[in-house]
Amino acid sequence: MSSYRALVEDLPTPVPLGSLLPDVFRRHDDNIARFTEALDEVIAPVWLALDCYDAYLDPMLAPLDFVELLAGWVGFPLDRNWSPAQTRRLVATAVELYRRRGTRRGIEDLVKAYTGVVPTISDSGGSVWSTEPGTPPPGSAEPSVRVQVDLPEQAPADLEQLTRLIAANVPAHVSVFVEIRRSRDVAPIVEPEEPAPRPAPVAPPLPSSSPWSATHDLDPEPDPYGTDPYGGPS
Repeated sequence: MSSYRALVEDLPTPVPLGSLLPDVFRRHDDNIARFTEALDEVIAPVWLALDCYDAYLDPMLAPLDFVELLAGWVGFPLDRNWSPAQTRRLVATAVELYRRRGTRRGIEDLVKAYTGVVPTISDSGGSVWSTEPGTPPPGSAEPSVRVQVDLPEQAPADLEQLTRLIAANVPAHVSVFVEIRRSRDVAPIVEPEEPAPRPAPVAPPLPSSSPWSATHDLDPEPDPYGTDPYGGPS
């Protein structure tokens, strides 16, 4: 992947490790408190990823580098020349595309995911029934598929990329012919913006009576039993 999830500077943690320690450490050991603070900074991104786990599994919301990982999970090869929007749409529909791979509906869905518009498709296949013997078969002798895509003048699309993409999803013996037509009458394609990152989780305020506070006052009250934290006489 092009990048990775790592430390996020000043990211708060919703579950400070110090608050999970036994009372004997929280109230009487300042070194333990400082040690757990350092670990909180390391673990905070883990909590953030877990809180946003559903978004990581959605190709339309996940970070783009994680979309590459999702593509690997479903065995969908990516092209580095695709735009982020094209990559997201293709990965999001990959499972359905595999189910219809090599069919006319599959090619239609594939081109729609790549370009954002529904193409016009004609192929050489066909079927017919007749009560008369010797009825000529439909279609043409040369197996082929022709795809016509009408796009706005400024819409991004690469003829070579699209042809290569379609050819990889039809039977090997089928010839592929692709035509991209530019027209002012076609509404422009609005590419979705990259999703903004979710806000970082904020740690809930601790009760004022808690011995664990923002100032790390580890012993706000005198020990009523007059003993040290390990049970000996004070």
